[in-house]
Amino acid sequence: MKQFKRITSAVILLCTLQQSMSAESPKDQIQILINEGHLQQALKLADETLAGDESDIRILFLKGLILTKLNDLDNAQKLFEKLTNEHPELPEPFNNLAVIYAFKGEYDKAELALLTAINTHPSYATAHENLGDIYAKMATQAYNQALALDQENKFVKEKLLLVNELFSVPESPVAIANKEEKQEEMIAKTKPVIKESPQVTPEEMPEVAPEEKPEIAPEEKLPVAPEAKPEEPPEVMKETEVVPPAQETASPKQESQQDDTFKTEVIMALQAWANAWSSRDMDAYLACYASEFVPPNKLSRKTWEARRKERLEAPQFIKVEISAINVVFNDNGQARIKFLQQYQSDTYSDRVTKEIMMKKKDGKWLITRELDR
Repeated sequence: MKQFKRITSAVILLCTLQQSMSAESPKDQIQILINEGHLQQALKLADETLAGDESDIRILFLKGLILTKLNDLDNAQKLFEKLTNEHPELPEPFNNLAVIYAFKGEYDKAELALLTAINTHPSYATAHENLGDIYAKMATQAYNQALALDQENKFVKEKLLLVNELFSVPESPVAIANKEEKQEEMIAKTKPVIKESPQVTPEEMPEVAPEEKPEIAPEEKLPVAPEAKPEEPPEVMKETEVVPPAQETASPKQESQQDDTFKTEVIMALQAWANAWSSRDMDAYLACYASEFVPPNKLSRKTWEARRKERLEAPQFIKVEISAINVVFNDNGQARIKFLQQYQSDTYSDRVTKEIMMKKKDGKWLITRELDR
């Protein structure tokens, strides 16, 4: 009897899983199979889906990704080349095509594909990052031509990132019926994306301002133990500039001391971030980011963390040095930090100027945003 109940429970569980799986769109099912490493099943489902609509951009893209992961580079290359020809406005197929070219040692073609992706979307960070890796590899070739013949080159496989999803194509649960509808939907949904891309927009839009104030308000109260009004002027000073003369003489010193203290804390937090990166300590590295940190390029937090893990674990060693640190506090108590970052590993090195935002939460300064430069 107990055995019968176990079998019944298993059947019920299986039916539940099948129902939940069937509720997902084909694209979501394929993505799940890819993430779980079931590449052959994912390829089969992609082919079955394309049999009903061979022009589905998302499924074609995922099929190219699967073929690349299966090391079927020739067919993957043909598919991504088709996507770049038919949809030159999308940067992701160009990026993945560049990765395939790099696997094959065709670095000139890889460079051209990445430049095309950047020309399409100037703020496309993955293409910029991969292009830097390509340039580093091409420089290495000048010293050692033998590397160009090495199809199993560890550098390329460790450094270059495949894009796992078409982020530029607007999300839609149902495949688009024909090319005209695709073009109309692309045009309609591209406009708001263009408006969102500049990072100045959140500061200009009055709708976003109220969302930031509730988060920052508790931080502004942290330095002041009592809530009584006589002890609040040092923090209210930044918001109200018209103050009686008696208070103006006292508050600049207090504000200066507080800013100096905060500046020291911010620099220490920034150094801890660089140290965690250098030691390839993923937990310590992620602990430097606030829970509300917004990854670039509309990536999900989970996807962003997975990519950062690849970057930290791939090289044999990493050394990150920071210098020329400039800290400026805004009226909301957040810190804007501009600094020079020197990165070095066994496969790549660069020297760039970075800019990030930090806020103090529970007594600790955390990264809330990484700004494009």
